[in-house]
Amino acid sequence: MSRIRGPKATGCPRGLAAIDTIGAGRWTGFGFVRERSEYGARHHQARAARRPLRGGAFAHGSRRGPLFDRGAQVVTPKGAEPRQVFRWSRRGDGVAVLELAVPDSPRNLLVPADAIELLRVAGELADTRGLRGLVLASARPGCFCAGLDPAVLDEIRSTHDGADLARSAQEALDRLEGLGIPVIAAIDGACIGVGLELALVADVRVATDAERTRFGHPAVGFGLVPAAGGTQRLPRAVAPDTALELLCAGRVFSVSEAHGRGLVHHLARPGTEFETAVGLALSAAGRRSGRGRRRSLFGSPLAWAGDRLGRVIPGPERAFRRVRQRWEIEAAQHTPAVASIINAVVVGLEHGPRAGQEVERRAFGSLVVGRDAQHRRALLADEVAIRGSFPPPNRGAPFAPAAAIGIAGAPEAIDVIVASAWTAGFSTHLLDRDAGAFERVRTELDRLLTAAVREGRCTAEERARVLSRLWTSAHGGERTAPVLVIAGGTDPPYDVVSSVADLESMVEVGTVIAITSISDTVGAVAAVAREPSRWVGLRYLPPVGGRRVAEIAAASVTDTEAVRLVAAVVRRQGFLPIPVEDAPGGYGLRLLTAYIGEALHLVEQGVPVVDIEAALVEWGFATGPLALLDDIGWKTGFVIAQGLVRAGGARLAYPAGASALLASGRRGRAARHGFFRYDQRGRRRGPDPSVYSTLGTRMHAVEPRTIVDRCVLRIVVEALIAAQEGLLRTAAAAAVGGVHSVGFPPGRGGPLRYADVVGASDLTRRLEDLARDLGSRFEPPRLLRDLARTGGTLRHPVGGSHAGTVAASSPAGPP
Repeated sequence: MSRIRGPKATGCPRGLAAIDTIGAGRWTGFGFVRERSEYGARHHQARAARRPLRGGAFAHGSRRGPLFDRGAQVVTPKGAEPRQVFRWSRRGDGVAVLELAVPDSPRNLLVPADAIELLRVAGELADTRGLRGLVLASARPGCFCAGLDPAVLDEIRSTHDGADLARSAQEALDRLEGLGIPVIAAIDGACIGVGLELALVADVRVATDAERTRFGHPAVGFGLVPAAGGTQRLPRAVAPDTALELLCAGRVFSVSEAHGRGLVHHLARPGTEFETAVGLALSAAGRRSGRGRRRSLFGSPLAWAGDRLGRVIPGPERAFRRVRQRWEIEAAQHTPAVASIINAVVVGLEHGPRAGQEVERRAFGSLVVGRDAQHRRALLADEVAIRGSFPPPNRGAPFAPAAAIGIAGAPEAIDVIVASAWTAGFSTHLLDRDAGAFERVRTELDRLLTAAVREGRCTAEERARVLSRLWTSAHGGERTAPVLVIAGGTDPPYDVVSSVADLESMVEVGTVIAITSISDTVGAVAAVAREPSRWVGLRYLPPVGGRRVAEIAAASVTDTEAVRLVAAVVRRQGFLPIPVEDAPGGYGLRLLTAYIGEALHLVEQGVPVVDIEAALVEWGFATGPLALLDDIGWKTGFVIAQGLVRAGGARLAYPAGASALLASGRRGRAARHGFFRYDQRGRRRGPDPSVYSTLGTRMHAVEPRTIVDRCVLRIVVEALIAAQEGLLRTAAAAAVGGVHSVGFPPGRGGPLRYADVVGASDLTRRLEDLARDLGSRFEPPRLLRDLARTGGTLRHPVGGSHAGTVAASSPAGPP
């Protein structure tokens, strides 16, 4: 048992004695303080959760004090030692300043033990008389708090430990919120995760109007729910549907969007946010002069904060129910965290924040030790490792940082042009002998930008700037010569080998040339080039599941700085660069073709389109394979498959029936004709029943498990073959490329981690059965047979990243 002390009692509000009769205690300005047993605390929480509130209000204006259950025992995470990261001081005007400064962490990443430190500081503030307000700020320039250090999550070994961690964080923020004085947050830079939960304690949030200031909660990306009351405070700070968008999608808001949604109350110029916050605290303290200090739980409107945007939510209204149902349908199957977030939000709105907090911490405890969250943490660690694979180019190197880039084969590279001229803001030089190519590209780019302006994704001024960045040599004038030329794009690949001399004649000496060919390698191109050191392989993968990735390959003669330059350009275009070895087809395109190809085999055999899509999406894929083919375009999909077959991958050929469907005029979503029907705005309107009449096949149902087995195991086979051939430079590249190239479920860790989980022996047996019935494309690779014989694994551990090359290990080897 423990006692939490506070200011002298100011009198018990009317009716309070009838609400609580458990144990002896006293009402203070910030809650009812008592000493009671753990059982008493739990019993009181259970009663509070069941008690209906008057007038339909959930927290605002209720008689439940923020520290009503503060007599409950505060839990310290096992083995955690508090460190000094929160420091507070009192100004001469009576405003206290609480600053966050994590040692050796420019991003102010917190650990669970910091909750104990915050609880201690909040106690000191509560015991200090005469405070007029509190300002929350960061002592780190340009960053408020970027969240929790993900490394500490791997140290949680049980559901109980995870729930204890969440309880400690909730207790600390509850105590800080219950001080009974105005709390203002001064935010500059990233306000992410637990940093956002800390900022939500404030009555008013002031943020710098700068690009570096961002707001979001990425817990769902880790397969988790917020652990410090975020599911309860956020729906009361903004509209509940906005809260679900932030929490369920893991979205990050810019400061302007956060201000427009009510998450930020005041914008300030960088460097003035602190004084603005102090002024607001003093103003609020003056307005509350002579009023009581009673405060409701979780951000209820204060008597001194007249312009506060907190709203009373009388219940899950019809609009909120629609948003809730959309998230349950679209995302809940991808991660159990989404369903848990929705549950915590709804319980908190219906039964009060205390009940919602209980749901939140129980969900966090069960999810944090689950395999889904472990795989997701490992995948995010892999992405961090990949970012370190390509250091920025040296300014003193032969290849200078890019200010302008060139595009060869422009009509087929519209996606790359959009990423270069619009997303990255490069001056984009079109290198094409065809005089009409420029006008065709400009017309298409104008069409895309006009649609973006109409949908609010672009302004008319930005549209004009993007179009002005597009030029050809015929335009003349003073233009920056491109330091990088991309030969081809994401549509049909540009024929490079036969055009090496022509390309080198169109650019200056020393210009880096990145090729997108599927069937050609960088080594083959460099062998006939005048300057072999400047050629780099670059393959853009179709966007699947929200993340855009591009594979980068280099020959033995390629200059390292040329590779770094290409990676820097790709990042600026909005893609994550992944390192692979120089081989035909790369890695991701093989997996993508295997995924779509097996679905085409199922369609040819009469399996309904809707059954194929439903089975794979329910298993966790971001997109079903047939909808994915419609989205990337049938022409592109067939060109990729044909290029891989030419490179020696006969097992990746599409079935004959697919050619019949292509001949019938199907081109995908862009042409409003594919496996699905589409309206004039490109919205999917159900499967096209004419698919089976074109094939001359009668539909028949199969078990969803059969659909999943065939498509998933084809992906696994291709990933194993790539590992066997040494195509993958690192295990991180195998995981990230496998997930983002086909939308493989992140909670299952990627194809190779999934193979380790299933086990080499079981996987070999299942593949042999499928190969016997369906053909050699399911033949178990030699690497898998060796693992089954020796009992080894792919050395691709769950719960951590492996920076080395993917390789098999024996049972006696390192984990």
